[in-house]
Amino acid sequence: MRMQTVAYLRVSTGGQDLAQQQLAIFDYARKHRLTVDDFVEARASAGSSTQRAQLLALIETLQTGDRLMVSELSRLGRSLGQILQIVECLLQRGVRLVAMKEAIRFEGQQTLQTKAMIALFGLFAEVERDLIAERTREGLAAARAKGSDWGGPRGAWGSRNLMARDKTSNSSYASTSPKPPLHEL
Repeated sequence: MRMQTVAYLRVSTGGQDLAQQQLAIFDYARKHRLTVDDFVEARASAGSSTQRAQLLALIETLQTGDRLMVSELSRLGRSLGQILQIVECLLQRGVRLVAMKEAIRFEGQQTLQTKAMIALFGLFAEVERDLIAERTREGLAAARAKGSDWGGPRGAWGSRNLMARDKTSNSSYASTSPKPPLHEL
Protein backbone atom coordinates (compact mmCIF):
# COMPACT_ATOMS: atom_id res chain seq x y z
CA MET A 1 0.00 0.00 0.00
CA ARG A 2 1.34 3.40 -1.02
CA MET A 3 2.03 5.85 1.80
CA GLN A 4 0.64 9.32 1.28
CA THR A 5 1.70 12.82 2.29
CA VAL A 6 -1.04 15.23 3.35
CA ALA A 7 -0.45 18.93 4.00
CA TYR A 8 -2.67 20.60 6.58
CA LEU A 9 -3.13 24.36 6.14
CA ARG A 10 -5.01 26.56 8.59
CA VAL A 11 -5.72 30.25 9.00
CA SER A 12 -7.72 31.67 11.86
CA THR A 13 -9.30 34.72 10.22
CA GLY A 14 -10.96 35.46 6.92
CA GLY A 15 -8.37 38.13 6.12
CA GLN A 16 -5.50 35.65 6.18
CA ASP A 17 -4.39 33.67 3.17
CA LEU A 18 -3.46 30.00 2.91
CA ALA A 19 -1.22 30.62 -0.12
CA GLN A 20 1.89 31.41 1.92
CA GLN A 21 1.63 28.12 3.83
CA GLN A 22 1.00 26.23 0.60
CA LEU A 23 4.04 27.76 -1.12
CA ALA A 24 6.25 26.93 1.87
CA ILE A 25 5.06 23.32 1.78
CA PHE A 26 5.64 23.05 -1.99
CA ASP A 27 9.15 24.46 -1.52
CA TYR A 28 9.93 22.07 1.33
CA ALA A 29 8.56 19.09 -0.62
CA ARG A 30 10.65 19.99 -3.66
CA LYS A 31 13.84 20.34 -1.59
CA HIS A 32 13.24 17.00 0.15
CA ARG A 33 11.95 15.17 -2.94
CA LEU A 34 8.52 14.57 -1.45
CA THR A 35 5.20 14.43 -3.25
CA VAL A 36 2.26 16.08 -1.53
CA ASP A 37 -0.78 13.97 -2.33
CA ASP A 38 -3.43 16.19 -0.79
CA PHE A 39 -3.96 19.58 0.83
CA VAL A 40 -6.52 19.96 3.60
CA GLU A 41 -7.50 23.56 4.25
CA ALA A 42 -9.16 24.96 7.37
CA ARG A 43 -10.36 28.49 8.05
CA ALA A 44 -11.01 28.46 11.78
CA SER A 45 -9.35 29.41 15.03
CA ALA A 46 -7.12 26.69 16.46
CA GLY A 47 -9.29 26.68 19.57
CA SER A 48 -12.57 26.15 17.76
CA SER A 49 -14.41 22.85 18.00
CA THR A 50 -14.91 22.88 14.21
CA GLN A 51 -11.17 23.05 13.57
CA ARG A 52 -10.43 20.34 16.11
CA ALA A 53 -13.11 18.02 14.69
CA GLN A 54 -11.82 18.57 11.15
CA LEU A 55 -8.23 17.86 12.17
CA LEU A 56 -9.20 14.72 14.11
CA ALA A 57 -11.23 13.50 11.12
CA LEU A 58 -8.18 14.02 8.92
CA ILE A 59 -5.97 12.10 11.35
CA GLU A 60 -8.47 9.21 11.32
CA THR A 61 -7.96 8.87 7.55
CA LEU A 62 -4.16 8.62 7.88
CA GLN A 63 -2.58 5.17 7.95
CA THR A 64 0.66 3.92 9.49
CA GLY A 65 3.54 5.35 7.47
CA ASP A 66 1.57 8.30 6.07
CA ARG A 67 3.01 11.77 6.55
CA LEU A 68 1.26 14.92 7.80
CA MET A 69 2.95 18.21 6.92
CA VAL A 70 2.27 21.58 8.57
CA SER A 71 4.01 24.91 8.12
CA GLU A 72 4.40 25.19 11.91
CA LEU A 73 3.22 23.40 15.04
CA SER A 74 0.78 26.18 15.94
CA ARG A 75 -1.36 25.08 12.95
CA LEU A 76 -2.22 21.94 14.95
CA GLY A 77 -3.52 23.62 18.09
CA ARG A 78 -3.82 26.74 20.17
CA SER A 79 -2.07 25.54 23.30
CA LEU A 80 0.76 23.27 24.26
CA GLY A 81 -1.75 20.72 25.55
CA GLN A 82 -3.65 20.61 22.25
CA ILE A 83 -0.45 20.28 20.22
CA LEU A 84 0.84 17.47 22.43
CA GLN A 85 -2.47 15.59 22.17
CA ILE A 86 -2.46 15.82 18.38
CA VAL A 87 1.17 14.73 18.11
CA GLU A 88 0.54 11.88 20.56
CA CYS A 89 -2.39 10.74 18.43
CA LEU A 90 -0.24 10.87 15.27
CA LEU A 91 2.56 8.90 16.91
CA GLN A 92 0.14 6.26 18.25
CA ARG A 93 -1.14 5.76 14.72
CA GLY A 94 2.42 5.56 13.32
CA VAL A 95 1.92 8.70 11.24
CA ARG A 96 5.02 10.73 10.39
CA LEU A 97 4.95 14.48 11.10
CA VAL A 98 6.80 17.35 9.48
CA ALA A 99 6.57 20.83 11.06
CA MET A 100 8.66 23.01 8.77
CA LYS A 101 9.17 26.19 10.83
CA GLU A 102 10.51 24.24 13.79
CA ALA A 103 12.48 21.84 11.50
CA ILE A 104 10.76 18.83 13.07
CA ARG A 105 10.62 15.48 11.29
CA PHE A 106 9.15 12.64 13.31
CA GLU A 107 9.13 9.27 11.69
CA GLY A 108 6.09 7.89 13.50
CA GLN A 109 7.90 6.60 16.57
CA GLN A 110 7.62 8.08 20.00
CA THR A 111 10.88 8.57 21.86
CA LEU A 112 11.95 10.64 24.81
CA GLN A 113 13.60 13.05 22.38
CA THR A 114 10.35 13.34 20.40
CA LYS A 115 8.38 14.19 23.54
CA ALA A 116 10.93 16.78 24.68
CA MET A 117 11.09 18.48 21.28
CA ILE A 118 7.32 18.70 20.93
CA ALA A 119 6.96 20.10 24.44
CA LEU A 120 9.61 22.76 23.82
CA PHE A 121 8.41 23.85 20.40
CA GLY A 122 4.77 23.81 21.46
CA LEU A 123 5.66 25.93 24.49
CA PHE A 124 7.59 28.38 22.31
CA ALA A 125 4.61 28.70 19.95
CA GLU A 126 2.24 29.31 22.87
CA VAL A 127 4.54 31.95 24.40
CA GLU A 128 4.91 33.64 21.01
CA ARG A 129 1.10 33.87 20.61
CA ASP A 130 0.77 35.26 24.15
CA LEU A 131 3.45 37.89 23.49
CA ILE A 132 1.76 38.97 20.26
CA ALA A 133 -1.60 39.27 22.05
CA GLU A 134 0.01 41.27 24.88
CA ARG A 135 1.72 43.66 22.44
CA THR A 136 -1.57 44.14 20.62
CA ARG A 137 -3.39 44.96 23.87
CA GLU A 138 -0.62 47.40 24.88
CA GLY A 139 -0.70 49.08 21.46
CA LEU A 140 -4.46 49.53 21.59
CA ALA A 141 -4.27 50.90 25.15
CA ALA A 142 -1.56 53.38 24.12
CA ALA A 143 -3.59 54.47 21.08
CA ARG A 144 -6.68 54.98 23.24
CA ALA A 145 -4.64 56.97 25.80
CA LYS A 146 -3.57 59.31 22.98
CA GLY A 147 -7.22 59.81 22.02
CA SER A 148 -7.24 57.57 18.97
CA ASP A 149 -10.38 55.68 18.08
CA TRP A 150 -8.50 52.40 17.49
CA GLY A 151 -10.08 49.32 18.92
CA GLY A 152 -13.55 49.20 17.49
CA PRO A 153 -15.91 50.53 14.88
CA ARG A 154 -17.91 53.67 15.50
CA GLY A 155 -20.96 52.98 13.39
CA ALA A 156 -21.07 52.41 9.66
CA TRP A 157 -18.64 55.27 8.87
CA GLY A 158 -15.77 54.36 11.17
CA SER A 159 -14.07 57.01 13.29
CA ARG A 160 -15.97 59.66 15.24
CA ASN A 161 -13.66 62.39 13.98
CA LEU A 162 -14.36 61.99 10.30
CA MET A 163 -12.45 64.33 8.03
CA ALA A 164 -14.38 64.76 4.83
CA ARG A 165 -14.13 66.93 1.76
CA ASP A 166 -17.10 69.06 0.73
CA LYS A 167 -17.32 68.35 -3.01
CA THR A 168 -19.53 71.37 -3.75
CA SER A 169 -17.23 74.02 -2.22
CA ASN A 170 -13.95 72.04 -2.53
CA SER A 171 -13.11 72.68 1.13
CA SER A 172 -12.43 70.35 4.04
CA TYR A 173 -14.47 70.16 7.20
CA ALA A 174 -14.33 68.09 10.35
CA SER A 175 -17.50 66.33 11.34
CA THR A 176 -18.38 65.03 14.75
CA SER A 177 -21.20 63.12 13.12
CA PRO A 178 -20.40 59.58 12.01
CA LYS A 179 -21.98 60.28 8.59
CA PRO A 180 -20.83 62.55 5.75
CA PRO A 181 -23.34 65.02 4.28
CA LEU A 182 -26.04 63.44 2.11
CA HIS A 183 -24.61 64.89 -1.13
CA GLU A 184 -21.52 62.68 -0.63
CA LEU A 185 -23.46 59.42 -0.36
